Amino acid sequence: MSCSKIEPLKRINVSDLDNGKEDIYNCIILKFEEYQSSAIIKLIKSEKTYTVYKIQAVDKIRSPQQNNLFHGPILDAIVNWTGDTDKDYFKAYLKHKFLTEVGEDGKKRTKHTSELTIQEFNLFLTKCVTWIIDNGGGQYLPSDIMLM
Repeated sequence: MSCSKIEPLKRINVSDLDNGKEDIYNCIILKFEEYQSSAIIKLIKSEKTYTVYKIQAVDKIRSPQQNNLFHGPILDAIVNWTGDTDKDYFKAYLKHKFLTEVGEDGKKRTKHTSELTIQEFNLFLTKCVTWIIDNGGGQYLPSDIMLM
């Protein structure tokens, strides 16, 4: 199942359009009058500049069940295994370990779990469970743990 994702591609100052600094024919400016969605209307009306938006279908973001599995049994297993009760630390550690990527600009960036699709989050959960097992904490995971 897919949903829509709206993200700005380019912001164009109104004064630049009036002064001919931007070639209006090489970009698509979405006008709020063209859309019925109140969320899009509110977004575009709030802009101080015209914005070219990219609207695309995306895979559904992580499910609440996946999120609960991560924040429940997986982080609980690490807490019980290590004896350290700081779940926020372990969440940050796992995100840094498995969700850090190098961008086109060469800078490292750690994704937020809220950015992940169901498939990406499932891969992340699998990596977390595998890491726990490989490092000796598997006995703290529920025996019926199932990834979605």
